[in-house]
Amino acid sequence: MKELLRKFENKRPEIVFEWKDPETEAEGWVVINSLRGGAAGGGTRMRVGLDKHEVESLAKTMEIKFTVSGPAIGGAVCSPCGSRPSRPFSSRSSSSRTSRRSGARKCPAGF
Repeated sequence: MKELLRKFENKRPEIVFEWKDPETEAEGWVVINSLRGGAAGGGTRMRVGLDKHEVESLAKTMEIKFTVSGPAIGGAVCSPCGSRPSRPFSSRSSSSRTSRRSGARKCPAGF
């Protein structure tokens, strides 16, 4: 059993998207540990100081949860903001506000 657990822990996720915002130094990840039937589910974790390894671990945990309790899908987690923006949203330029509304910026204001 310990060997199976070690193998599962060391298995790399199927898909990892990384995002970095050069303006605020915020970063984030979408980790899909596995796809079952073409699907995966999970949640969102937003916390200052979150790192990629923790997001990968959470995606693995979601996979275990769905394996035990259903539905029969893989595990995934996203972390859209790994660090606090360097300056408040209200002090950013109007072009920054425009790009945020258009979806180019993912980190919520004031996080």
